[in-house]
Order: sequence, then structure tokens, then C-alpha cells
Amino acid sequence: MSDSTGPRLVIDYGDLPPEDSRRPRRDPMAVASAVLGLTSVLFAGVALGPPAVVTGILALRRARWRWEFGGARGLAWTGLISGLLGTLLWTGVIIWAVRRPKPEPAVLFFPEGQLDPDTLERTPSPFKEPLLAHVSLVLEVQEDQGWRAVSAGSGVALLSGPEGIGILTCRHVVRHEGTTGATRLKASWYGGGSGNVEVLWTSSPDGDMALLWCPSPIGSGRPGVVPPGAPGELGVGDDLFAVGDPLSYRTSLARGTLSAMRIQSEGPITLRTLQVQIPLNPGNSGGGLYDHRGRLVGISSRTIAKDRGEGMGFGLSISNLEAMAPGMPSRASALVTSWLKGEQNPPTPPRPTRRTHGTS
Repeated sequence: MSDSTGPRLVIDYGDLPPEDSRRPRRDPMAVASAVLGLTSVLFAGVALGPPAVVTGILALRRARWRWEFGGARGLAWTGLISGLLGTLLWTGVIIWAVRRPKPEPAVLFFPEGQLDPDTLERTPSPFKEPLLAHVSLVLEVQEDQGWRAVSAGSGVALLSGPEGIGILTCRHVVRHEGTTGATRLKASWYGGGSGNVEVLWTSSPDGDMALLWCPSPIGSGRPGVVPPGAPGELGVGDDLFAVGDPLSYRTSLARGTLSAMRIQSEGPITLRTLQVQIPLNPGNSGGGLYDHRGRLVGISSRTIAKDRGEGMGFGLSISNLEAMAPGMPSRASALVTSWLKGEQNPPTPPRPTRRTHGTS
């Protein structure tokens, strides 16, 4: 039988906190880290990600040393990891947006106003005929909402008669890369005339030439025509001038000189490129290059970007057109032959078996 008068073990619970206060609490710092981190992944990660990481680290430290915040580790880790991801993701997006090449938008606005007829009447003959022979070209693509213009350029009327108008331009003016829908090409010229155009022939991309046919002009009159020149007689330093639609300012003339004549071979054909010191801009492509007598010696093709060079332009010699004529379809070849002979009216074309807009 035990001694009831011996020492007893007494436990005092008075120093322990109440039962409710012993439960882990939700740490506001961990909650803030999680909210900032998750938000940084969706929005403004560069601004919200670093604060999420910092508050996440602080919340983890506090959860380690203070037992009542021990259950907040999951939220703290969520904020820390998502904050890092948001920062890295949006930093990459910003770098990509800054460094990606900016495509030059197609210049498709058409400034108001037309050529002043009085000024045109006073223009000397070597300049007047090329201005009247200039053709403005617009390539349109069909979309759900209708037709939309995607590029604009220039052309030269070689032959013009009741049957239609033969036009010379650049290949890249009549073709728009990446277009899968139906396209159409529209031509217009001084005096208000216009018409839809079909492509008779396009060269290789290196040749960059195209022949067009406008069978049924609408409006008053037809464009003038220009005679062929002799590119082989040109010398470095000779005066040249260009007619085109720079930045869609239609039928504009710019003067300069021949800087060099360059040649390259494409199979059995020798292609000649005119390097010119003439201010060429988007919209000049396909427009005529003329000697001091107003004879067509080439067409404007491209220019060097202003951040790489100043005033360097290039054109394609009409001798290329003559060299490529034997390999053209019969309608295109007949048009070139008639023009080189000095004729002004195009040969009567046979009825085409298939009408084509914007493709060859």
C-alpha cells in the first residue's frame, strides 16, 4: 500500500499559450509574396518579380524562426519561384521586342493633289514625256472585308494604243511575299486614267523585271510612251533622272548621275545594273531611269538603307529586257520587240486563255 503522504508531480499549464494561439498562422508576408509572384508571371514581371522574390525569402526566414508561421512555407516558396519565373520571362520578352528587326511598313498613303497642268506644260521635253509615260501601280489582296492594298510601286508605259497598254516594272512590285489569297494589280496615270492589269511575264528574282498589260483603260486618255535608250553608250558621271512615286508622292522627278555600271551573269545572260547617285525611296521601284535626252535606259530597283549608306540607288538596264526577250511568252516577247523597233502602238494581242492578277 503506497504512502499517500509522499511527494507529488504537479504540472502547471499556466505558462503555455491558449490552444487557439498554438495553431500555425497564415503569414501576411508569405501571402504577399505568392500574390506578387503569380501576378508577375501574367503581367509586368520585371516590376513585380523582384519584390515577390524578396518577400518570399523573408517569409521563409520568418517561418524558420517563428513556429507560429511554420505553415506559410508553401506560400513563400510559391512567391519565390513564380517571382523568379516572372522576372526571367518578361525580361526575355522585353529584350526580344527591343532587338527584333522592325519591318518597314508599306507606304500606301496617297498625298492629296495632282500634277499642276500649267507646270507640266512648261516642263522641257526631255522631262515631260517621261512624266506622261509614268504609271502608278497598287497591288491589292482580297480579304473578308474586301480588297486591301498591300504594296505600291511604279511602272513605265512602253506602248499605248486602242488595244491596251504595255507596261514595264519590277518583279517585286507585282508580287507580295506571304500572300495566299487572290490578288489584283491596278494601274493609274496622269490625267485620271486607270485600269486593272494582268501580268504577261516575270523574270527570275535576280532579273527583277515584269511586263504588264492593261487591256481596257478607264477614264480620260492613255499614258504617253518613251523611246528606248542606249545603256551601252552611258559613261560614269553622265546625267540621269528618275521618275516614280517616292513615298507615294505620285509622278515625281529626281536628278543625279551614273556612279557605276555593274554586270553579273545569270546562265547565258549578262545582266547589267546601274548604280546611281539619285535619291530613290520606297515607291520608286519599277519607275523609269532616263538619260539626258529623255530616253529610257533602265528602271529603278532598290536603294541602300539610310543607316547603311547615303544616296546609293540601283536600277536595271533595259538591255536586260532585250537579252531575256527570247525566253518570254509570245505576247510579252512581241511587246518588247515592237518597243525596241520604235513603235508606239502595241501589237494586237491574241485573246488570253487565262486572266491573271498579280502572278505570272
